[in-house]
Order: sequence, then C-alpha cells, then structure tokens
Amino acid sequence: MMRDRRVTRERADFSAYLVVRPEDIGTRTLGELVVPAVKAGFTTVEVRAEGMEARYVLEMLSIVSREIHAYGKAREIALVVHDRIDVALAAQDYKIKVDGVHVGQGDLPAKVCRKLLGEEAIVGISAPVTALTTYLSGADLRGVDYIIASPLHRSAKNPDAHYATSARATKILNMFDLKSATEAVDIPILVGGGVQLRDIASLRVAGAKGIVLGSSALESEALEESLERYVTSWQNS
Repeated sequence: MMRDRRVTRERADFSAYLVVRPEDIGTRTLGELVVPAVKAGFTTVEVRAEGMEARYVLEMLSIVSREIHAYGKAREIALVVHDRIDVALAAQDYKIKVDGVHVGQGDLPAKVCRKLLGEEAIVGISAPVTALTTYLSGADLRGVDYIIASPLHRSAKNPDAHYATSARATKILNMFDLKSATEAVDIPILVGGGVQLRDIASLRVAGAKGIVLGSSALESEALEESLERYVTSWQNS
C-alpha cells in the first residue's frame, strides 16, 4: 500500500520544484500553500524546516503528504525532506509518503543517505553557483538523483549573502558556467534562488532540467495562477 503512494527515483520528475518552509506559512495554512502548487502542476515538493523539532517536521510532511494524496498525485508528485534522515525514516513507520531527502553541502553525504534510505529513495544535493563545474568534478555524485544550483539572483533581503559578485550584478549564476556544468554531468541540474519568469528561456538554453521556487513565489496573492505561469513557461520554453 505504501509503495503505491511513493515516487521512486526512476519515475521522479524534478522540473517544477517547490520548497516550503515554516516561515512561509504566515496567515495561510500549509495546505493553502501546497494545494495551489499541486493544482498548478508542480512535480516535487521539499519540506525544509531547519532547526525545528522532529515532531514538527513530521507533522508538516504529514499535511503535505495528505494534500498530495487527496488530489490523486501520490505517484506523480515527489515529496522530500531537507536533511532530516531521521524524520524520513520515521515517516515510513507512520505510513507518511516521503520519497527521499535533499541535503546541503554540510549535511550527510548523499551515499550515506542512499545507504540508509534504500535504492528506490530520491536523494538530491545542493551545489555552489561559483565554480560550479569545478565543484561537481570533485564531488562524489554516486547515488545522487538531482543537483540544485542556487542562488540565481542575489537576495533582495540580504544582498551581500552567498556568492555575491560585482555591485552591479543581479544574476549570480553565470549561464556559461551552468551550461558547462550541465554538459559535464548526466545528473539533472535544477536552478533556484529568485528564479523569475524572464529567466526560464536562458536556463533552458543552458541545459537546466528544472526550476526551484520558494518563499518569494509563495507570497503571491493569486498563488495558483502565479505558480501555474511558471510551470507553463517552463513546459513551453
């Protein structure tokens, strides 16, 4: 039964990837954030609750899992949790659909995640946008199903954070670097960090296999329509 509610790594589609955090909830419920993404055609949802207690993360996953299942998308939309291998394993006992984990550069290595979660689980990693190809050439990518390169743009909330280049630069990830990286590895590279509709065509040309949206995208009042525009733009580019 549980198997019927999971997305295995062979069937996963990471092209439209949404990251949901506790701080995104605000006046909306978690379900009111996830349901528009499900309806809009998102293919992967990541629950990222850094620093939160395991029970809280498990409850978030339970809610997201329930909404995905309610719309008959349990075998189509992958649900992953950020970093928390312990929660992913606990979810199996609670019969909560969790398909894998996403880990950052300072988290458990992907090969350890793969060993703990099994061969069918989804394991994704983060990669720095500077010297992307160099990083990937030296990284142990065994067992990795996708890579997220982020941020594409400098954060408006914290303009000096993460890999800032010149004062005039708005796009931190160089498209030439991205193209070199996508040609160097067979693993799908997704791009996140302030992705805008006008970026999609150039990301496609550079070989990106998906877009990652998060907090800024979830602020829209017409959330389903806004998210659907991203999915449609990606599919048609």
